[in-house]
Amino acid sequence: MNTIGVVSHFRNESFLLPYWLEHHTRIFDTGILINHRSTDDSCEIIRKLAPGWKLVNSKLDCFDAQRTDDEVVEWEKTLNTTYRMSINTTEFIWKPNYIEYLDEMFSSNPGIQAVGNKQIVLVDPSPDLPIESPLWKNRHFGFVDHDAQQRRWRFTHNQNTGGYGLGRHTTNLTTHYDHDTFLLYFHLSPWPLCLERMLSIQTQIPYSDVIRQQGFQHITTKERLEERWSSLPKGNLLEFPAFKEGYEAFSPR
Repeated sequence: MNTIGVVSHFRNESFLLPYWLEHHTRIFDTGILINHRSTDDSCEIIRKLAPGWKLVNSKLDCFDAQRTDDEVVEWEKTLNTTYRMSINTTEFIWKPNYIEYLDEMFSSNPGIQAVGNKQIVLVDPSPDLPIESPLWKNRHFGFVDHDAQQRRWRFTHNQNTGGYGLGRHTTNLTTHYDHDTFLLYFHLSPWPLCLERMLSIQTQIPYSDVIRQQGFQHITTKERLEERWSSLPKGNLLEFPAFKEGYEAFSPR
């Protein structure tokens, strides 16, 4: 039987991690979670909800873009699974029976080394949506990023490493780009709770990256994020079949 593993790095994700782990421990056979000097109870949450997964401390003292990617890749090499993937805590697999889907993709596309999936971007229409479990229960608003402009591709592969470009949104592997299967991306959601998280990331980016314009998407202000939230589409995603399929499959019966 084929298996799948995930690598993800995090810092102070105590809000998202319970939802992320509840979702992904049912999809991935194993995971490696890289802690970037968290000061909240993120590590305790992982030990409780994913006791069989590996929790490691990053060797880095900041979110240097290239070195962070290199560290993820080194841990990805240690996964002893058929398929491997690297995603962030804001990203949720949104395809039911994901490993069966991968088996079909790789068997029906001979020679490919990776499958690329785009993302559905969540943008809350109101700051008053209640927070329930699962997190997407009341959060089915936003847009489908068909052009992969707001949130670029993620890849699942069957190689030793993903051959990633900076940020792990590109790859040099032979890839089947699936335009009909997505990840769910908690971008401006839950709003406005996500503001604190988004504003804190830039405090961990080294000045050398700022000069090179790496990680520039994280350099922002509260006012810019509020403008972005106001301007982005907030359509009802239940009208989009790929979202509705995941919503129905992953929601508790």
